[in-house]
Order: sequence, then C-alpha cells, then structure tokens
Amino acid sequence: MSKSIKVVVKHKSDAAEDPELTAKHDEALHFVQGLRKKGDNVKVMVDKLNEHGHLRPDGEPWDYDSLNSFIHDEKI
Repeated sequence: MSKSIKVVVKHKSDAAEDPELTAKHDEALHFVQGLRKKGDNVKVMVDKLNEHGHLRPDGEPWDYDSLNSFIHDEKI
C-alpha cells in the first residue's frame, strides 16, 4: 500500500480582499490610465488628480513619488 500526501496550494491572489479597497484601487487605476492616454506627465497628473479630489487607494492625496510608484507597479 502506498502512502499519499495531500497538498493544497494557495496563491496570494486567492486571499480574500476588502471589496472597498479593491474598488478604490480600480478607480485610481482608471483615472491614472486616462491621464496617461492623454500624454500628461507625472507632475501634471498629480495636480489634476488632487485638484479633482481623486485620492490614492489608501485615502491620502497623491504626490509625485506615490503616483510614479503606482504607475510602475501597475505597469501603466
């Protein structure tokens, strides 16, 4: 008789996410993609996002470094 081992692999994406945080992230992604399509540079995008009250997914206003890292993380 052979012994068997049962293995369950969970991926990071399988973890339950907060739907509110996911919605905020998707909204930020949508606005940043729209501004990138217009050809705005990062400084202009920061000004436009903050001017219109579009906050980062964590609820803070955008700054140059946070927007630049968001763009690189999302590969926009």
